[in-house]
Order: sequence, then structure tokens, then C-alpha cells
Amino acid sequence: IYRPSVIAGDSVTGEVSDFQMFYRPLHIFSIEILEEIPANRGLKYNLVPVDYVARAIYLVSSDRKNDNKNYNLTNSHSITLNWLLNTASSYFGFKKPKITPENKFNFKKLKGFRRKVIEPYLPYFNHKEIVFDTANFNSAVNGADFTWPNIDKKLLRRLFKYCADVKYINRKIKL
Repeated sequence: IYRPSVIAGDSVTGEVSDFQMFYRPLHIFSIEILEEIPANRGLKYNLVPVDYVARAIYLVSSDRKNDNKNYNLTNSHSITLNWLLNTASSYFGFKKPKITPENKFNFKKLKGFRRKVIEPYLPYFNHKEIVFDTANFNSAVNGADFTWPNIDKKLLRRLFKYCADVKYINRKIKL
């Protein structure tokens, strides 16, 4: 069983077949309908580019001794929500919503369609940090030429560029 964390687009082209997980909230933030969100600014996200996930699955599945185990495909390089939003707002040119701790957020201000739009994602902004057991995966790829990529600004910009190119998120800043 392969259990990848948050799958992002291709690390080289940025291409993605489905704008789920972190893409959809970024789209919501880009249209600037939320001035403030209840979130933990230091919350860590674990993104794994789809091409790396495919290679990881191939490496594990190519050896029969790895059958009948669970494999957490998680990146050893995490990013924070605050850093992700800073990078996205800088790239796309939208005003980043203010991040307020959930216990200090006035939920009465979040109503109507704004609440309906963002509510499904609130658990992703406030979950407890999770540490996945990667021992099976590390053992299976031991010796293989494989490391997860660092999710840096350069990689995020490739992912964002694809979003802008296909007009999923409009870019207000022209280069």
C-alpha cells in the first residue's frame, strides 16, 4: 500500500491533472474573498511532486521482497503554511489573508458563501503535526539513487506557473 502525502504537480513542468489539496485553497485566496483565516502559521505541509511519487512507487514495486507492506511516501523537506502563502501571494500578486490562531479567530465573521468555500479546508490549516513512519520506504529504496526534492521557491514557482498558464489561478503580476 502506497500512502503519499500531499501530491503536487510535476517537479519539472509543474503539470498537474487535478487541482486538489493545496491548489484549491490558493485559488480561493487568489480571488481575495477572505481577509483573515483561522490557521496555524507554522503548520507544516509535506508536498511530494507526482513524478517523484511515480519513481518512488516504481523503485519499491520493482523488488518482490517489498510486497505486502505499507509505504508512506513523504518528503523529508516540509514547508510552513505561512511560507507557502507568502510565496504564492508574491508570485500571483494577491493579498495574503491574515493568519489568526484558531482559538483567537472570530468565527462569527466567517459566514455565508465565504464560510462554505473555505470550511472544507479548515482542518488542513489547523491539524496537529503528523510524523509518518518511513522505515519501510527507506529500507526499500536503500542504495537507490533517490531523494525527495527540497520544496523551495524555484520548485513552487514551476508549480504556480502551470496554474497561471492554464488559467487556474490568475496572475496579477506581469514579468
